[in-house]
Amino acid sequence: MTIQTTRTEGEFRRLLVDRLAESTDARDRLGAALLSLFAHTKRLTLGDAIRTAVDMGFNDDDAVAAMERLARPNSANLKRFYVDCWSDEMRTVSYAELQERASGGNEAFMKWASQVEVVWALDHADAIGDHHSGQESQRS
Repeated sequence: MTIQTTRTEGEFRRLLVDRLAESTDARDRLGAALLSLFAHTKRLTLGDAIRTAVDMGFNDDDAVAAMERLARPNSANLKRFYVDCWSDEMRTVSYAELQERASGGNEAFMKWASQVEVVWALDHADAIGDHHSGQESQRS
């Protein structure tokens, strides 16, 4: 007879934070800090990742690498979303739309892209979330 134990997502993430925090890999430790923030906000922005990295003495590349590690299915399984904050109705933008807009006029794309937020979350609803939650609003 096999006894299976299941952990809640919260328990799994706490164990993952502990494991990453004890790692000798600096980007794993950064991932632990980001995952701890995620536990409170349910979404992480690229800005959150960069600020956390800088606070810990790392750079932008480390921030992106740590976030992409957290996006792996065998890790936190966070998904990357592009959130259009241009209007009152925030929406996620597909990668195809992002590419299509990038191929258009540079000035128009830059204006639009300045209102697009890169967000990692578990699902679409959390990605949209409260735009001003977490560090994003605390540090503005």
